Amino acid sequence: MRLVRSQKGQTLIEVLIAVALLGMLATAFLGGLFAALKADIIADERAVCQSLSQSHLEFVKSQAWSSTANWSYNVTSDGATSGNPPSWWDSGNDVPRISVAECGTGYSVEVSAVNVTGEPTLSQITVEVYRSGEPKLTLEGYKAKI
Repeated sequence: MRLVRSQKGQTLIEVLIAVALLGMLATAFLGGLFAALKADIIADERAVCQSLSQSHLEFVKSQAWSSTANWSYNVTSDGATSGNPPSWWDSGNDVPRISVAECGTGYSVEVSAVNVTGEPTLSQITVEVYRSGEPKLTLEGYKAKI
């Protein structure tokens, strides 16, 4: 069979170049998709941490002044515990819980208060949020005895 110059067709090299270009475009697209997914996961985690820390800081601020100088408590999805509870502590029954349905698994919150040196009516409140034991966010605020 003789090829005539007017016959049109694609050579193997042209097909391979087209496939290679398509592969590079697909790789770039999938890389962008993966980066967007990872950014979304990080943003969700930050939002959960911010919500947990803010709710606990506001909870502590809404409580009566604690006669206990330095205190702390921990909250996990299993419940609340305290090693050195504040005077208003009632077995942790009213402490905001961590809902696995809303937050996911592995979150814990540590809340502590330290009286400010030289200011007996001012406490520094520190709220630390952890996920799977790794610190994710620390929020600090102050509570004054009124």
